[in-house]
Amino acid sequence: MRSGAVLLLQDAAGRYALQLRDDRPDVAYARHWGLFGGWSEPGETPLQCLQREINEELGLTLLEAQLRYLRLYVDGDIGAHIFHCAALPDLGQAQLREGQR
Repeated sequence: MRSGAVLLLQDAAGRYALQLRDDRPDVAYARHWGLFGGWSEPGETPLQCLQREINEELGLTLLEAQLRYLRLYVDGDIGAHIFHCAALPDLGQAQLREGQR
């Protein structure tokens, strides 16, 4: 099974942050809204995957204490580890590095 990790990321007002995926032919679900996150690299735990992806995509460093693991969602041979992070104090400092918006 191929797996990765995604994040339900809330701001202080309780709104969820979504990513408008890039408009490129090599991007799955191009031009669709989705959660931040991505595929695990060899040897990574789901937590390590999520921390790396969020740093790559938003420039944020998430600590384990800020995250709550929700569940593993499986669809066929794809698995997504879902995490939640509420009201990051530095969410305004996020810099979109992947995606259109």
